[in-house]
Amino acid sequence: MQLINYSVNNINSIFIFFILLLIFLGIILIIKFFFKKKKDEKKQDIFSSFEFFSEETAIKEVKKIKSNRTKFFSLSGFKWILSFLFSTIILFIFFFNSLFIYYPKPVKGKEYPISIRAAYNFSYDGLSYRKGEVFIKKGWIINERRLNLIKSYENSRKYPSFFELTGGFIFFFILSILFLIWLREIFKYEEKDENRHLFLIYTLIILIVAFARFAYITEVFSPFFTPLAFIGMVLFLLLNKKPLVSVIFLSSILCAIFSGLNFLLFFILLSSTLPISFWPHRIKKRAQLLTMGGTVGIIGIFLVFSINLLFQKPINFKFFNEEFFPILTSGIASSFLTLISIQFIEKIFGYVSPFSLMELSDLNSELLKELYIKAPGTYHHSLEVANLAEIAASGLDVDTLLLRVGAYYHDIGKMVRPNFFVENQKENENPHELISAYASSKIIKEHILAGIKMGEKFGLPRKVIDMISQHHGNSLLAYFYEKAKKESKNVKEYYFQYPGPKPQTKEAAILMIVDSVEAASRVLKEKTDENVRQMIIKIVEGKMKEKQFDESGLTLGELSKIIDSLTKALSASSHKRIPYPGENGIKEEGKDKEDK
Repeated sequence: MQLINYSVNNINSIFIFFILLLIFLGIILIIKFFFKKKKDEKKQDIFSSFEFFSEETAIKEVKKIKSNRTKFFSLSGFKWILSFLFSTIILFIFFFNSLFIYYPKPVKGKEYPISIRAAYNFSYDGLSYRKGEVFIKKGWIINERRLNLIKSYENSRKYPSFFELTGGFIFFFILSILFLIWLREIFKYEEKDENRHLFLIYTLIILIVAFARFAYITEVFSPFFTPLAFIGMVLFLLLNKKPLVSVIFLSSILCAIFSGLNFLLFFILLSSTLPISFWPHRIKKRAQLLTMGGTVGIIGIFLVFSINLLFQKPINFKFFNEEFFPILTSGIASSFLTLISIQFIEKIFGYVSPFSLMELSDLNSELLKELYIKAPGTYHHSLEVANLAEIAASGLDVDTLLLRVGAYYHDIGKMVRPNFFVENQKENENPHELISAYASSKIIKEHILAGIKMGEKFGLPRKVIDMISQHHGNSLLAYFYEKAKKESKNVKEYYFQYPGPKPQTKEAAILMIVDSVEAASRVLKEKTDENVRQMIIKIVEGKMKEKQFDESGLTLGELSKIIDSLTKALSASSHKRIPYPGENGIKEEGKDKEDK
């Protein structure tokens, strides 16, 4: 591409220059925050060497790890800054063919690869060409007249006026603010992640709108090839269904505007992509994503076919080439595009897809095998917690796959000092009897920080690492706290609390409950339904008194369902098998007499 030579005296050019400069600075900031490497990263193997931290340092380390991931999204006025940048970039894309000579140099006697659409009014050889009109068609052979026509177009270049730029920016900015208000209502219970969601959504919309604009300007391919379903699929995998309607609606409007106010394009993109927002199942396999893409394509072709019949439009080769085939292809192409890019999007924006969770749920992963070797008791405890957690979450609006994976990895920090945790201790072997309550508390809490650092080292997703840090919240180590009060009079409760934070999601809160319930069930002597229920209620009430669920979003109704599910699961698993005659050395009385 050849950038236009700007005139210093041209007010429009100066305005455009500052727009480009602003975009450049925004890109630099994004690169800085997302690709900055930690200079103080340790190269030593975390399994073989681990440093003990003071209480204050441990708290700072946990907060530091958390803040490094979120500081970009915690900037003051982030939503307004992002909406401003979004409007500016969208404006830039809209006036793209006015700002750049984007088309290849014409060669006399050769076929031209794209169409050229006029970005402004101009005249040549007594003929007038209006803004938005295609004056060179894709596939035309360049002759002397067409060569001079292109040169005349370049010589007549007119930049967007100040009023055009201002009006366009105001329009797109108001549109983005209305969209922001809509999203704010959707994410009102997820405010801590709202900025990150908005950044992902705006980025995806910009990519799709740029695609539609390029298709319209160049006519290299039909605008109906626009893979709007790609946005729906990515958000369906990484977020949830809630923002899909608003995002698809805004994207469809912008694609139609950027394609010359194409109402048919708006209707087809919107109607064929909307079904993703009420897709009945969570996607766990890649084949399911292809099914979704095929469904979008089929709905689209039925719609466009029926519209052509309704308005008595001809069903000919042009229809199949410019509408039917592109619409069918866009749905399937969106599936493949999502499969190719989803891992990259996860890494950049800090999300985790079901595909990554399925890979992490493999018990042959390096981290889980290491846990099995170094802390077998903890390993089996984690498996049991995972099974119970999935049962507890049944019927609730939570990500059960994320919950299972979080349960697998929540105690990986225990492999640093496995013999200090009861599930890994041999009979009559308890090292805590040889040290003070303060030392015991420090070692027990250390497994949280160790788990976070291991998760960071081995590239676990942020959501899984968050569950490692949150599954104990800032709860009290009551046993060692009481022990310390017997050893000393001046005991500060602060030193016997986990570093936190409290569970920030329903998944983390459920993991907290199940982790405590599974451990307590091991020492419960009589596992009757009533005993099990009372044990679970006591644990849940204890967590509620400590206000551990206040930031998780769990309701009392959901807690009641969790208690019921866990009671049934633990009661069923504790039923003893009937000793049938002939097994375990037991013989039938009659048979025994015959043998004698």
